[in-house]
Amino acid sequence: VTCNNLEIVSGEVCGNLLEMTILNQMKWDMNSIDITVPNSNEEISTFEIYPKNYYKISEKRNFREDIHSINFLKLRILKRFFHDSSMNVSALVYNTFNNTIRFNIKGPPEVVLPICNPSAFPSNIKQFLAGHRIEGYRVIACATKIIPIHSFSYEKDEDYYKNNLTFVGFISFVN
Repeated sequence: VTCNNLEIVSGEVCGNLLEMTILNQMKWDMNSIDITVPNSNEEISTFEIYPKNYYKISEKRNFREDIHSINFLKLRILKRFFHDSSMNVSALVYNTFNNTIRFNIKGPPEVVLPICNPSAFPSNIKQFLAGHRIEGYRVIACATKIIPIHSFSYEKDEDYYKNNLTFVGFISFVN
């Protein structure tokens, strides 16, 4: 849900049809917000991504419960690394309301899996990929890692974060 190149234009989510489909199928939404950059006083315009039923859920809970159980679902994009057509990947850095900063990446398994820690791979990963490709599915690999808050910087490029990632899973589509 987080790795996308979607934009908000006149209050509407716009962009790549596949990424819009993922956002909708996962029942998430996004809106534009202004935030203060961690470790600085700089204000930036960015996006917040959250479950579509977020506001319905939060109306039913009191404020104390919201802080501990609902707000962690809202994700604020800190830096986007726009789609790299040579590698066919999208990546970004985001934080949650509990101030965890994460790097997420999605792309072809042959690009994403080599930058992951193999200990997180399921035992049947090769069979899964082979079976889905034979059946004609397009397969996208997803990976993540936690970034210590003191080491995040807008000056760091995508390559700084692309190592020792934790494999999260695959998204499969019929082509």
